[in-house]
Amino acid sequence: KPEVGHSIARKTTGCVYATTVEELQHDIIK
Repeated sequence: KPEVGHSIARKTTGCVYATTVEELQHDIIK
C-alpha cells in the first residue's frame, strides 16, 4: 500500500522539521 509509505514519510519529515525548529529556537535564545 503506497499510502502507508507516504504516511510514514510525512511523519518522519514532520519530526525532522520540528527538531530543526527547536534547535533554531535554542540557537536564537543563546
